[in-house]
Amino acid sequence: MIIDKESTIGKACGSLHIKRLLAWSAVTVVYYLWFQGFYNMIAYGKVFAYTSLAEAAYAMTLNFTPIALTFVMNHLVVFRLTRRLKSGRVKIPADVAGSCVGLILINMAYTLVVSNRIDWPGTIFNNIFVFLGMETAYYFKNYHRTVVEMESKHRRMLQYKYDALKAQVNPHFLFNSLNILYSLVDIDINKSRNFIFSLSQMYRYIMLQHDRDKVMLNEEMQFLYSYVSVLEMRYHNCFSVEIKGEENIDHHEVIPYCMQLLIENVTKHNVIETDTPMKVSIVITKEHVTVSNPINLKRTQSPSGIGLHYISELYKRHGKTFRYTDDGGTFTATVPYIN
Repeated sequence: MIIDKESTIGKACGSLHIKRLLAWSAVTVVYYLWFQGFYNMIAYGKVFAYTSLAEAAYAMTLNFTPIALTFVMNHLVVFRLTRRLKSGRVKIPADVAGSCVGLILINMAYTLVVSNRIDWPGTIFNNIFVFLGMETAYYFKNYHRTVVEMESKHRRMLQYKYDALKAQVNPHFLFNSLNILYSLVDIDINKSRNFIFSLSQMYRYIMLQHDRDKVMLNEEMQFLYSYVSVLEMRYHNCFSVEIKGEENIDHHEVIPYCMQLLIENVTKHNVIETDTPMKVSIVITKEHVTVSNPINLKRTQSPSGIGLHYISELYKRHGKTFRYTDDGGTFTATVPYIN
């Protein structure tokens, strides 16, 4: 059995539009009955101000049409024509102007078609009520959508932080590190000590920074030095990192773990052996940090995308853009400063 997804989605959207139309129609009818009764009380001193049911039906038919048109016009103005205006100081005056122009056009058209004198005070009074209702509905809906989006972003940020933290302390990394340490113990005591020190510095930094959304670049680089020293021992000096512009390292803030994640991304996706050593270049400028490496992809890939995605999303949260390019020969990432 083949399911047509586009047909299913189209039916769902059509059903939703019908439900919305019925809901707005019900609101319009209820509002009209309330407004007509309210207007009759003010003008005639009683709710049912008609001599017969036929007269009531005729008056209601005559009056319901402009009210329904007023509902449609205000809905179009508030929810459609000016929805791109984000600032309330701009949108509200635009809504008021559009509503007034729309009311004038409706009254003029109704006068020409029905050939009857329009009750301008009554229609203005009605339009004020409808406009205020539409404006309130719009801002309530907009507020609710904003709250939902903020909660969704907050949940995603927590998930990104959690995933990034798992990437640093995952058992696989720890297992490999302990294997390297085991092989070093009987070969070189000094290297073993340096390895343990670097590993302890890494995990100390991870525990200290896991709940922060930005860190000083010099702190991040100290963490990176420890991580690189571990990798150099792990890959038997087939891996190296060249850093330029360290005089620009002070007074800048970055996303925690971003530098380490970029280096980890290099080791995850590229072959690093005696015949194909890896040399990563890091250039620190006054505007950003650039990390680049030659590409020598592994045959088997297990792309999780967590590193680059984590960095991109967290920089978006700070109103910054994290960029990276891949020209087939070199991968380059540009890390902006938050401050």
